[in-house]
Amino acid sequence: MSVPVLYKQYCEVAEPGAVRFLGFGVDTDFGFCVDGLVVVDVTRLKPDKRRRYVGADAVTPALSTE
Repeated sequence: MSVPVLYKQYCEVAEPGAVRFLGFGVDTDFGFCVDGLVVVDVTRLKPDKRRRYVGADAVTPALSTE
């Protein structure tokens, strides 16, 4: 079994250590695909990924460093 492409891409959106994989399973009711629970620390997104997926102006007060 290989690592699903999306899991590799999740690792690339944030700084090292900001993405955690908490659990995996095989979904027998959905073509035996691999399910996983992924947690991403959005305060540590790479700047280019933040602009692409969140937007340059979408920094909330909780994420602001000011």
